[in-house]
Amino acid sequence: LGINHNTTLEILNVCSSELGPACGDIFGAVLGQNTTSLREVDLSNNKIGDIGASALGKSLFRNSSLKKLNLYQNDIGDSG
Repeated sequence: LGINHNTTLEILNVCSSELGPACGDIFGAVLGQNTTSLREVDLSNNKIGDIGASALGKSLFRNSSLKKLNLYQNDIGDSG
């Protein structure tokens, strides 16, 4: 994604975009680099699932700018 070196975009809304588990890997990689100015990301109403949520979670500990991540209605269970 072209947002990994972004310095102006602070809020990204991609809700209801039919994003699947692979997008969890992609967003996780971008957010884990901590080179973006994103404060809020809305991934609600997609199909991230347990696999995508797990990938996101593993990378977020390196991010200091993100304050809000919306994963509502993504079929995420206990393993995600």
